[in-house]
Amino acid sequence: TSCAKNKNLRSVAEVAFLIDESGFCHLNDAQAVPFGKIQRALGLMGTPFDMYLTSDYEAVKDRYKAWIIAVPYYTPTSERILSEVAKQGIPVMIIGSEEAGQLEAATLRSFCKNAGVHIYCEKDAVVYVNESYLFLHTHEEAVYQLHLPEEKKLKSVMGEGPVIFPAYLPKCKGYLYELYR
Repeated sequence: TSCAKNKNLRSVAEVAFLIDESGFCHLNDAQAVPFGKIQRALGLMGTPFDMYLTSDYEAVKDRYKAWIIAVPYYTPTSERILSEVAKQGIPVMIIGSEEAGQLEAATLRSFCKNAGVHIYCEKDAVVYVNESYLFLHTHEEAVYQLHLPEEKKLKSVMGEGPVIFPAYLPKCKGYLYELYR
């Protein structure tokens, strides 16, 4: 494996998670707690995502096939962004206070799949991917199937882990792979 500094580490995420940070100023601690559970569901949805604040939106708005937007309280900024995304016809999932604590990875995965986002793993698993590497962290002991885009192949970076899937993997184990053609 060659040195990572010589590799393209650009994100390949097709979905972005946007947080309206100013909306949290309108919540008390008890109202804000459910939003902490969103990170777990996002992490286990089986596809990579990029995370932004509403202040980042203008710089990244044209990069994604779908948006997941946490709106704890509607602000002029969140309303403007939601209006713009709707005009562009980009699929968006809005997560309000009521949905935040109930959100499941399977729900996010289904939304992403319906939006045309590439799903790397259909099981609950942490998947980070850039142009050169893929990291998989298992959530449970089970058979996992990785779906790679294009004609990519895997090479284990740390010398362990299967390179052919499906594969039976233990609970809470991480695998780092180099992607190549």
